Amino acid sequence: MTAAFVFGTVAKVTLVFVVGWGFAGLLRSRAASLRHLVWTATVVAAVAIAPMSRLLPSVKVPLPAAALQEGAAGAAVVSDAAPQAAVSAPDALPTTEGAMTAPLTPAAEVTAPQATQISSPASTLFLLWLIGVATVLGWYGLGHLGIAALVRRAAPVIGGPWPRVLHGASARGGVASRIRLLRSRAVGSPVLWGIRRPVILLPADAERWPEERAWVVLEHELAHARRFDGAVQLAAMVTCALYWFHPLAWLATRRLKNESERACDDAVLALGASGSEYATHLLEVARGAHHLRIGGSAVIGMARPSHLEGRLLAVLDERRERHSGAWMRAIVGGSLMAIVVPLAAANPSRSEVPPTPRLPQLAAITALPPLSVVPPAAHDTVFDRSVDTRPGETLTLDLDSGGRVEIRGWDEPRVTIRVRLGGRDWRDTDVEVSRVSDGVRVAARQTGGHRSSSTAHVFEIRVPHRFNVRLESAGGAVSISDVHGTFTGQTGGGDLAIDRTSGRVDLRTGGGEIRVTDSDLDGAVGTGGGQVVLSGVSRGLTATSGSGPVISGVSGATGSSGTVTGAGESHGVIRQTTVSGNEITQTLSTDGGPVVVTKAGGRIILDDAPNGATIRTGGGDIRVAQAGGPIEAHTGGGDIVLGRIAGSVRATSGAGHVQVRIEGTGEDQRPVSVVTVGDVVLDLPEGLLMEFDLESAYTQNFERATRIESDWELRREETDRWDDSRGTPRRYVRATGTVGDASGGPVSLIHVRTVNGDITIRHH
Repeated sequence: MTAAFVFGTVAKVTLVFVVGWGFAGLLRSRAASLRHLVWTATVVAAVAIAPMSRLLPSVKVPLPAAALQEGAAGAAVVSDAAPQAAVSAPDALPTTEGAMTAPLTPAAEVTAPQATQISSPASTLFLLWLIGVATVLGWYGLGHLGIAALVRRAAPVIGGPWPRVLHGASARGGVASRIRLLRSRAVGSPVLWGIRRPVILLPADAERWPEERAWVVLEHELAHARRFDGAVQLAAMVTCALYWFHPLAWLATRRLKNESERACDDAVLALGASGSEYATHLLEVARGAHHLRIGGSAVIGMARPSHLEGRLLAVLDERRERHSGAWMRAIVGGSLMAIVVPLAAANPSRSEVPPTPRLPQLAAITALPPLSVVPPAAHDTVFDRSVDTRPGETLTLDLDSGGRVEIRGWDEPRVTIRVRLGGRDWRDTDVEVSRVSDGVRVAARQTGGHRSSSTAHVFEIRVPHRFNVRLESAGGAVSISDVHGTFTGQTGGGDLAIDRTSGRVDLRTGGGEIRVTDSDLDGAVGTGGGQVVLSGVSRGLTATSGSGPVISGVSGATGSSGTVTGAGESHGVIRQTTVSGNEITQTLSTDGGPVVVTKAGGRIILDDAPNGATIRTGGGDIRVAQAGGPIEAHTGGGDIVLGRIAGSVRATSGAGHVQVRIEGTGEDQRPVSVVTVGDVVLDLPEGLLMEFDLESAYTQNFERATRIESDWELRREETDRWDDSRGTPRRYVRATGTVGDASGGPVSLIHVRTVNGDITIRHH
């Protein structure tokens, strides 16, 4: 096995992972089963790429001979005992034209000991690779042995509804193979093990679970068996063993497992389970989940806490696609094969065309247009250029080299550009400023031929107040201020700051904080990961973040380390937002605009919202101490506590208790709407004129009928039959009525809907 074959295989596998990541990204809005197919094909292709390269007819990919020579030279190692004259120093090569020959060591002078020393590093690397493969496979094998021993000690499940539900769920899910159902104290949540004859291991207390939970648990685990996820996971572990040194192999395996769980969640929902009820059972199952030290890699667990938040969001999203058609799977599979097969067959070959010599830097400088900017000397890296323009034209930034960009508006009818080139490889940067048909174009590119370069450029640009900006940058922070126009494009990474602007915006950054202040904008801004703060923004601007919170209504926002402070718009009040891990703590001390906080997951604590707030989180607690305006609180799963609210309330939780305290008199209408799965407690003032519409449903597997308790007299009723129109059969307890002085004044509607939870109405 040659070094070229090894390095070529690693390069091909890397491309396979990149292609898989790209396909999965394109399908992020489609069904989870489709993304799981992509990751399955990716890990299988990574295992098969080496044998395919040997079996398929070779397709030669010509490369310059110099490139192959450089690669061979990079792979070779010369021992300290070898003659130094056999290696030519690059600095010794002449820079003028002409054929020059470096001294070579005759082949006869290479002794046997030297040849052994040259091949020794390759043998060492091969030995290290074998040790890594054996370690990963050994750990995976120990996991299977540990689970096998656990299965031998486990007891069969014979009590409760489990045997009957297993038979019904197998027939309903189309699983023909015999599946054993066992229970063990060693597992905290259900897991599936085995490929040919799968085993479902349940916790010791599973026989006391309600029948509804038994149905969703077995339907989830049987979906794994029907989809052969055990065999797919085995292929993923083989991939990790072969390429244990490759981080993309481990990342691909993690994404594969995550999409497997989401695909099985979709399968359960497709069989008729309610999203909110399934989320409730999933949370309950996850409470007892714990990691199996040795067997964790060999089983498929239903409720891994690390991925639970994203799964709950997907389960509760009713708009999400749950199925993938056969034609779509065929298209995706065929597209992947069309890429992987030619990639496996491709092999580099020597080209007889000699490599083109690089011209001296002086020739490149003289060939640039009149407006080109090239650093003339190492000690002078600052350049200025000015171009006459008209208001309403466009500044186009094409920065392959990246760099920090600062754009400010002014009253002059021209664009000025100050370029500060910095970093280790600044000399390899060519900057071109040119007048184009629709405005001014600034381009920066690296010409050194390096695979990677290190630069720290700064572009300080002044434009007329009415001007457009079009940006494409490899990376770097971007700031725009005092400009009115259209702003589009993206930067590979870096903070984005927009201040005192108006018009339309469509800007993205690969990662970094976004701050938009005192602007009148339509459109959207987005970051791959980081906090987004919108302050004093009017019109229809929307913002997204891959992992950070999106906060609006905070005035004078500054800072980038997770703490945002600033003065209020009208009363000079200090507001503070602290982001710490998965927790947001926001303190507002007096009037201002309403606060909007959106977060993918974690707790949110709001001490004071004088003009109200809208809070959304994917999963976790929400608490508002007091508010002087309307409150909207939405969470995928978690408790909501709202205290001393002098406005309307709208609260929804996928699974959690909700407690609300309303303050004030009957002068204003204060409608309250609560939807959850869990208990609801409302503390209401006696002075309000209120119309109650309360409903609590309890399912067949709930241990008792739910209750509605009220300090006011309400009409009550309870249905006497099980209603299965919403999936799980349930009965309803309802209470209605109007309390207060009905002679006048606005009526506040108190609307509550909950499942398997009591409703308590109190006055204060």
